[in-house]
Amino acid sequence: MEARISRSYLSQLEKGAYYVSIKVIGRLADKLDVEPDEFLKRPVRRGRAG
Repeated sequence: MEARISRSYLSQLEKGAYYVSIKVIGRLADKLDVEPDEFLKRPVRRGRAG
């Protein structure tokens, strides 16, 4: 199964250049075998060692 999203578009999403649509979130979630809400959770902050 393909997500049908170009590498350049995905790169721009990662940089915050575009807002992602629900449709794209669904495609990525399907491809990565995760629930779509995983993309909406805040990242866990980890403390620095030492």
